[in-house]
Amino acid sequence: MTLQLWETETAVLLNAELNRDSIEEHFVDRHRSSLIQRISLMEPVLDQLLDHEVVRQEQYDTILTKEPRQNQVRELYRGALRSSGTRGKDIFLSVLEKTDHLLIEDLRGQVSPEEHFVDRHRSSLVQRISLVAAILDQLLDHKVVSQEQYDTILAKATRQDQVRELYSGPLRSSGTRGKDIFLCVLEELEPFLIEDLRGKLSPEEHFVDRHRSSLIQRISLVAALLDQLLDHKVVSQEQYDTILAKATRQNQVRELYSGALRSSGTRGKDISLSVLEETDHLLIEDLRGQRRRNEFETLSYRVQRELERQPFIPPTLPMELSQTLHLSDVGLACQANLDLVHAAINAMPFRCRGQQLRFFFFYPRKPVLPAHLR
Repeated sequence: MTLQLWETETAVLLNAELNRDSIEEHFVDRHRSSLIQRISLMEPVLDQLLDHEVVRQEQYDTILTKEPRQNQVRELYRGALRSSGTRGKDIFLSVLEKTDHLLIEDLRGQVSPEEHFVDRHRSSLVQRISLVAAILDQLLDHKVVSQEQYDTILAKATRQDQVRELYSGPLRSSGTRGKDIFLCVLEELEPFLIEDLRGKLSPEEHFVDRHRSSLIQRISLVAALLDQLLDHKVVSQEQYDTILAKATRQNQVRELYSGALRSSGTRGKDISLSVLEETDHLLIEDLRGQRRRNEFETLSYRVQRELERQPFIPPTLPMELSQTLHLSDVGLACQANLDLVHAAINAMPFRCRGQQLRFFFFYPRKPVLPAHLR
């Protein structure tokens, strides 16, 4: 009688477990593909599953022989989790909540379908993050990376490879919450880079980029520039020391460009330009004047080409136009005297030259004057 009662109770419990599985798919089954790809710490997981007798020692050894990590998780699913049923999966999930809690929170929450900022700007961050060690220290404190992952990342030869390893390991497994923490750390340690990626303040090439080669060759007071950039937190103390360790001024400025200015973005370049206007103002004035000279030469060339293409210009123009151009003899200018046309261009306010000379270009037979001259 007792044996019959035991068999009945066992059958009821078994049916209840089967019904539970059939009613709702278990979390670890529903997210199987994500867990296979994103679980990062297999050995601690297996150790606890062994302690709870979800896996046997033989299964434990078999799983750890698989490479890479994804095949270890597949083997765990095929063997121990398949045979242990719902109880084994519950224990597995409980273990993951301790060892990989950010991954589980991400799979439960699915915070936003929108691509995360650190994913959207992955290539820029890989190339431009400069303070990798300091970032890793904080990610270790927030348990986004483990000590083993920390050591593995810093063992990479270049900053770019270190950031790639951070993406492919901890950030991949920690999900949205880990990326949120990573972004907060970047906002604290690399604020100019994040502002630049968020703002994209101007599509126009920045002055310090446009004149990079000239600045590399001609900046004379590198130490004074670096002192102020350090005060404004555009460069860190480590970067400051690295730059000044370079043998020549040119190499110091190159190092400044490849490190701090590259990562700090538009705001860092704005500060650099402002500092240069104080410490090397003659150089900046010369580079700005060079641009105006180049644009004037281009405009003069256009005038000459237009006059060669359409040589006929009306013999007389209103006196108001003569006063606008500051020419005493409008007739000579209207007869395509190039010297006087160039003088006319030079006498005009720079921003107005193209507008005031349109009648030369597009109306060679009957000029149409601006409204205020009619």
